[in-house]
Amino acid sequence: MTKYFVQLLLCLVFSSLQLNSWAGMKEVKEAYQQGKFSSAAAQGRALSISGDREAQYFLAELYESGHGVVQDFKEAMAWYSKAAENGYADAQFKIASRYAHGQGVASDPKMAMHWFRKAALQGQAEAQFELGRLYAQMPGLPPDENTAVMWIRKAAERGHTEARLDLGKMYLDGRIEKNNYNLANLWFRKAAESGSANAQLLLAMALESGTGIAQNLPLAASWYLKSATQGNAKAQLSLAKLMSEGRGVKKEEFQSAAWFLKAAEQGEVEAQFSIAGMYEKGDVISLDFNQAINWYRKAALQEHAPSLCKMAAFYVRGRGVAQDRPVAMSLYRKAADQKNVEAQYNLAWMYANGYGASVDLVQAHMWFNLAATSGDKEALKNRKVAEEMMSQAQLEAAQSMAREWLNTHQ
Repeated sequence: MTKYFVQLLLCLVFSSLQLNSWAGMKEVKEAYQQGKFSSAAAQGRALSISGDREAQYFLAELYESGHGVVQDFKEAMAWYSKAAENGYADAQFKIASRYAHGQGVASDPKMAMHWFRKAALQGQAEAQFELGRLYAQMPGLPPDENTAVMWIRKAAERGHTEARLDLGKMYLDGRIEKNNYNLANLWFRKAAESGSANAQLLLAMALESGTGIAQNLPLAASWYLKSATQGNAKAQLSLAKLMSEGRGVKKEEFQSAAWFLKAAEQGEVEAQFSIAGMYEKGDVISLDFNQAINWYRKAALQEHAPSLCKMAAFYVRGRGVAQDRPVAMSLYRKAADQKNVEAQYNLAWMYANGYGASVDLVQAHMWFNLAATSGDKEALKNRKVAEEMMSQAQLEAAQSMAREWLNTHQ
């Protein structure tokens, strides 16, 4: 009977302490929300010293932000550490993140893993996700794919958006099960519904192509729109394409131009090429050749072969730019090395006619030969013309150069 009474008394005391702690933190938070930072800090400190782990975490945040106390990252770390040692999951996650990213402490992946694990075991989804990523790419150690998947799955099942996206990618890439597109799309949908722009893009791509899911162009367009509205450049490009072609949505060329422009401004090279073409033609948006040159040039700087060809043609004719045939040849060469047949043919023609360089039948034959290999009929005809003007030694040299080029551009 006495033993039972002592146990009951201890329970009542513990419950009373918990209630006092909760009541105390309630007052601290109210003071903070009212902008009484100094008062909140003083009350929080008193509770922290008494061992209240939530108060310790709160006080650490105050020191980190400088609200109610002089900003002091070292003091913040000390209180985060106390709260973490007392088992407060958010503090454990905070310390783990610091060690993972070297924020205020030396980067230490092992310490990061230690604290992420403690928080993860308490069901903290963010910690589970970060722990999974660490196992997938632990610096200095081979990846532990199975353990990575386990923790990322736990986080995904607790509703963590990025974990859902990563899990979908793991199914898509065959890292969990080979070619299980159904489960990939299931997790993409969950992440998409949680607002992930990347997941919305991936789900839309699956719906457009019919990969692991029934093809549904209108639904694909709606997910592209959600992602594009969040600023995802690839979604903006894909939506622009659907609108310009009238696939899954009403054909809206002017609206498609607006999305091409948004994607182009974010560096999407295909969008840059498309908007350049619209400015050049002037049939969808107002004719503006300067803007056309501007966007073709941006795409060419990204080594986009069709844009390189466009800029090369402008330099050959001096259209919109000062005529410069050597520059044109260098641009055609960059595109030709990407197996662009138009560039190979035009480069050959320039060598054959001495445009931008001295006449060079060996180079001309080589590039006509390569373009002909890809099925260009005009290149085949011009290759024969070049052959008639070449010596056997020149012909052999040209054929040798073509073989060497093919060997190095598989």
